[in-house]
Amino acid sequence: MDKKLFVLVIEDNEEDAELNVRLLKTAGYEVFYQRVETAEEMAEALVMEPWDLIFSDYSMPRFTVREALELYHAHGSKAPFIVISGAIGEQEAVQLIKSGVHDYLLKDNMTRFVTAIERELREAETRRELANV
Repeated sequence: MDKKLFVLVIEDNEEDAELNVRLLKTAGYEVFYQRVETAEEMAEALVMEPWDLIFSDYSMPRFTVREALELYHAHGSKAPFIVISGAIGEQEAVQLIKSGVHDYLLKDNMTRFVTAIERELREAETRRELANV
């Protein structure tokens, strides 16, 4: 597995974004990331880079995860879209998964962060391979 990752981070809190990046670096990844916090910034970022991963906070004052997911789908991105939230109910998490989110993690329990990321990267690679067959 290539250990270089291009990550789009949809997050209004810079410290939270940096924490997620640090966790990836600790797992051995070389991380290049861009943090966005508005629909306009995300739309611009989606056309500028071939992202390997997209992380999104669930609750932001100027941009919702639902809006971010709509932009993601409209752009046709194939990168895993993972919600990282401080507070999300199980019902809402299920709805997000049904809407196309690949996984969700709780900010206060990041024990499965690296395993979830690695699983999603493997599954994204499998989807790419199957699309090229």
